[in-house]
Amino acid sequence: MDKEILKIENQKSQHITTLVKTKVKKIDDSLGNLKQESIERLKAIREQSLSYMDMLDTMESLQKELDAFDTEQVFKTLNELDYLKNNPFFARIDLKDKDAVGESVYKPYYISKFGFFDNNEPALIDWRAKLASVYYKYRYHQDNVSYEVDGEKFNYDMSLKRTFEIDEGQVLKYFNNDIQLTENELIIEKIKNRTGGVLEDIVETIQESQMKIIESDPREVCIVQGCVGSGKSTVAIHKLSYIFFNYPQVVSADRSILISKNRVLVDYLSSLFPKLGIFDLKYATTRDLIFRQLTLEGIKIKFNLSLNTDISEFNSGFLKNFVNKLSLAKADCFDSINEILAKEKYHDLMSFKFNSKSSIFDNFDDLLNDITLSIQDLKEEIKEHQGDKFYIERSKEVISRFSQLKGELISKKNSILNRHFNRITTDYNLNDFLGYKEALLYLIIFHDFYGFKKNQMYEYCVIDEAQDMSLIELLYIQQMVINNRFCIIGDLNQNLHNNPITKWEEIFDLFEGTKISTFLLETNYRSTKNIVDYANKVISPFSNLYLPKPIEKEGSEVIQLTESRDVLLSTLREMLRNDYKNLSKSVGFIFHNSELKDEVISILKEEISDPEKLLILDEFKKGTYTPRGVYALDFDNCKGLEFNKVYLFGFDTAKISDFEAAKKAFVGITRAMNDLIIVNLK
Repeated sequence: MDKEILKIENQKSQHITTLVKTKVKKIDDSLGNLKQESIERLKAIREQSLSYMDMLDTMESLQKELDAFDTEQVFKTLNELDYLKNNPFFARIDLKDKDAVGESVYKPYYISKFGFFDNNEPALIDWRAKLASVYYKYRYHQDNVSYEVDGEKFNYDMSLKRTFEIDEGQVLKYFNNDIQLTENELIIEKIKNRTGGVLEDIVETIQESQMKIIESDPREVCIVQGCVGSGKSTVAIHKLSYIFFNYPQVVSADRSILISKNRVLVDYLSSLFPKLGIFDLKYATTRDLIFRQLTLEGIKIKFNLSLNTDISEFNSGFLKNFVNKLSLAKADCFDSINEILAKEKYHDLMSFKFNSKSSIFDNFDDLLNDITLSIQDLKEEIKEHQGDKFYIERSKEVISRFSQLKGELISKKNSILNRHFNRITTDYNLNDFLGYKEALLYLIIFHDFYGFKKNQMYEYCVIDEAQDMSLIELLYIQQMVINNRFCIIGDLNQNLHNNPITKWEEIFDLFEGTKISTFLLETNYRSTKNIVDYANKVISPFSNLYLPKPIEKEGSEVIQLTESRDVLLSTLREMLRNDYKNLSKSVGFIFHNSELKDEVISILKEEISDPEKLLILDEFKKGTYTPRGVYALDFDNCKGLEFNKVYLFGFDTAKISDFEAAKKAFVGITRAMNDLIIVNLK
C-alpha cells in the first residue's frame, strides 16, 4: 500500500467530511432560525390587538411556512449526512471521459452509501445511481465498461477500481482491485467485523449476481432462489432502496410493503430500513394483512386467526378448482347483467366490456357510471338542439330508457351479488366463523365480488421466505398489489411450513401475462466454510439442489455437546459466562423441541446482569435487536436471522432419517456465522 496514495485519499476524505459538516451546520442554522422566527411571530400575535379573523389569517400563514419546510426530508438528509461524516465513501472508480476542450481524461468518481453534491456537482456518487453500477458489475479495471440510463448506453474505459476501509472518516487501508485480488478476499476483509444479531447493509460488498436482482425492472415479477446465507433478504431490501431512488414516479415507499409469515423476521428485516434511508415502507405478516382487512372492511363475521392455521389442503389442485369456481361465479354474475342489457328495450343502448380483473361490484359501478354519463350527454345535446322537436322527443325517449335500465340495474345489483357470493361462500362453509385458512378463502372471494374499498393497493411488494407460502396465500397477496409488481425471494431447501412451494414454477400461473425474471444466488457469505460444509453434509443425503457454496472463510469446527443434564447445564453456564464476559458480537440460543429450554433461559437471566443484553424473541411481541447481545428464541422464529455464535438445541444430526428433519437441522445450523455448538442430552 503506497503511503503517498493513502495520504491523498485521506485528504479527499477530510475534504468531503468538512463539506458534510458545513452542510449540517447550515441545516441546523436554518432549523434554529425557523424556530426563532416562529417564536417571534407567535409573540407578535399574542401582543398585537388583532381581530379574531386577522389572527386566524396570521396563524394560517405561519402554518404554511412551516409546512413548506419539509421536516421529513430534512430529517432524512441529516440522517444521511450524519453517516457520511464518519463514512464518506467506500470505493472509487476512474473513468475515461472528455474534458471541456474535448481531451480524454480519467475522472475519479467516489462511491458512497448516499450521494452528496458540492456546488451542484456530484462530490459523492450514490451507490444506487446508474453510474455506480460500473463498480459492481466489473471485477477489475478494464476498457469498454458501460451502464444504461433510460435505454441509453454510456461507454467508458475504467483505469482504476479501488475499495477503502474507513473508520471515523480516516482512510485506514485501500485495495486496488485487479486480477490478482479475488472478490472473495475483498468480501472476507469487509465482513470480518460483522457481529450478527442485526441486519447490516451490503452496499460495499454487493456482488454482480446480487446487483442484477437489485437493478431488475420493478414492473416485472422478480423471483429469487437464494441459498442459505446468500444475502437474499438483504438484497431485496436494497432493491427497494434502489427502486425508490430510480423510479420515484412509479413506486413510492409509503405505498410499498414487505411481507413474511413470521413476525420476528418481519421486525428483524425492518431494522435495516432506516440504514438505507427508507422510512415509510410498510411491513406485515400475512396474518397482519388478513386481520387488517377483515377489520377495516367491516366484514360482519366472527373470526380467530389463531385457529385453523393448517393450510396443507390448499395444494395446486385445490387452487385450480377454487379459481375455476370463482371464475364460474363471476361469469354467472356477468350473465345476469347481460340478460338485463339484452332486453329488447335496452339492447341498442350500449355495449359494455366486463373487466375480469375488477370486482363484480366495480363492474356494476362502471356500467352505472357509463349510463349516467350517457344521460348527461343526451341532456346537453337537447340544449343544443332547441327547436328540433323530433330530435328532442327522440332524445327524451332514449333518456327514459337509460333511466329505466339504470333503475333496474341498481335494484338487481345487490341481489345478484349477494346471491352468487352467498352461494360460493356456502360451498366452502365460510358463513359462520373464520379461522386463518377460512379467512384467506373468504377475503379472496370478497375481493372478486366486492373489492377492497378501505385498504390501499400497494405499488410494490417484497415477499420474504416465500417458499413457506401456500399458493392460496400468494393469490391473496396478489390481489393487493398493482400490476404484479413483486420481488419474491426464498430458498426451497428451507420450506418447512404446511404445503409449501416445492418448485418456483408452481407460482408462474398466478402471474400470467406479466414478465417473470428468475435469479439464482448460490454463495453463502454468512457462515464459515466449516459450518457450510457441515450443513451440506446434513441435507445432501436427501437433496443436492441449491446447496450453498462457501467462500474461503475458515473457522473452528462444529462442536457436538452431548452430556447428562447436570453436566450439560453446568457446562453451558460456564460457556455463557465466558461469552458474556467477552461480548463483542451476538450469541444465539435456538431451541427446537428442547426440554432444556426453560432451564437454559433461567441460566441466561441469572448470568446476564444487563437486561438490555438479553433479548428473548417472541412472535407475539415486537423485538429489539443489538449487534452485541445474547438472544434466546424458538426454532420456529429463527429463519432469516444470524448470530456470530449459535447454541442449537434439539437436533441430533447423527439420527436424522428424513428430508423434513434434515431441512430443519439445516436451517438451524446455518444461523451461525463463525461458531456453532449443537447441544443434546445424553
